[in-house]
Amino acid sequence: MRLDLALFLVTVLFAVTLYISYRTKTKPGLTPVEVVLTSSLIISLISATSINISLNLNFAESRNAQRSNDVYQIANAVTLYYLDNYSGGENIKEIPECPVIEEIGIIDDTVKLYDKLSREYLVNFPIDPSEGNLAKTGYFICQDGERFKVAAPYAENGRIIQITM
Repeated sequence: MRLDLALFLVTVLFAVTLYISYRTKTKPGLTPVEVVLTSSLIISLISATSINISLNLNFAESRNAQRSNDVYQIANAVTLYYLDNYSGGENIKEIPECPVIEEIGIIDDTVKLYDKLSREYLVNFPIDPSEGNLAKTGYFICQDGERFKVAAPYAENGRIIQITM
């Protein structure tokens, strides 16, 4: 929940509590107008909070869908590159053997596939929607013989996104 919304909610509830305690000391009971206003205020604040929470969940699922699509694109491009350039039994030297899995990117401690795949096999090189950049894409890869495993470890809401082709 956003901090400004939380502070507003606490302030309004505190003001309502003070008003009700003052009102009940001078005259017992609340008028019907006061009950309706107080309950409508509380209901509107609760609904605004729940809408905010559901929007955040929808955005996370949208980013996960993008990650699933990106993982599939990378795995497909690597497989096509392998079939076009390597004979059976050979490995792509840049990609580590499983179970070691390394991040794809263009800097020294990553698997450098950008130049190999971006010209012919991928229009735009996929980058994780919340954690990646071109230097470190946020996607990881390894190979096991002629099969490639691509994973998106930054998936949200506990999802596991990976594919083996």
